[in-house]
Amino acid sequence: MGHQKHHEKPDDPNLTGYDIILVNSSGGKDSQAMLDLVCRRASDAGVLDRVTVLHCALGHVEWPGTADLARRQALHYGVRYEERHREQGDLLTQVRQRGRWPSATARYCTSDQKRGPARKLITQLVNELGAIDRPARVLNCMGLRAQESHARLRNCGQ
Repeated sequence: MGHQKHHEKPDDPNLTGYDIILVNSSGGKDSQAMLDLVCRRASDAGVLDRVTVLHCALGHVEWPGTADLARRQALHYGVRYEERHREQGDLLTQVRQRGRWPSATARYCTSDQKRGPARKLITQLVNELGAIDRPARVLNCMGLRAQESHARLRNCGQ
């Protein structure tokens, strides 16, 4: 009986089946744990070159050095690093425009500041693949706390 590497489960995705493996990174511990897991498994599968780390910068509300930390984490694994931001302005600009902070019921930070820029990068990465005779397969990875709130977990997939 063979051993599964790095505690793989039978339902873990086969990374060789993906053209693009995107790891979203805030630079924090949950993102770093996901990056480590994905890069180890991608390396084992011989597809580390398919991994791209994306840091969606939030502007002035982000701790100084956060983007640099996310970049250095990607560099540690030897994978591509991309940084994006909302083209219509950073989080504080958006808060001023809306007149309120994001909340559990108004999660515009996640949709506008993170998922929107991520979709644009995914489109760019798929275009970089060139002509392929099938739809591109993209695995979009996010590190989430095991103790994440139920409301936030429900909204993460939206």
